[in-house]
Amino acid sequence: MLIELIPDAERLSKVFSEAAAPAFFLGAVAGFISILMSRLADVMERMRKGEPEIGDDRAYLLKRAQLLLSAIRLSLAGGLCTTLLLALAFLGALLELQHIYGAALLFLLATTFVGLSLLRFFQEVHVSLDELRRFRRE
Repeated sequence: MLIELIPDAERLSKVFSEAAAPAFFLGAVAGFISILMSRLADVMERMRKGEPEIGDDRAYLLKRAQLLLSAIRLSLAGGLCTTLLLALAFLGALLELQHIYGAALLFLLATTFVGLSLLRFFQEVHVSLDELRRFRRE
């Protein structure tokens, strides 16, 4: 019975080749989260310092922190969907289930979450550039 659960080499090879794209996507999401976390750490450090010259700029920092936190959450959701997609692909191969529709839905969700995260990141960069413009005028 256990021998029946183990897929043949050809089927397992197919699963590994199908898993390459989601695995690459997951690596990209992890790198993106690292960038977001680094930016958030910089913003938080500036807020903690509470430098006198920050003054009105605290609102910019708070807005940036909120946008970055939102982007991180959305990216993590995308990463979780991608991880579930990988698990589904392997379970589908082991149990010989048709998982294409579930895989497509999970990939669509993952891509949507990461796309929304990129939108939040875009908004954070925009706020950051507004802050920079204010410093240049002063």
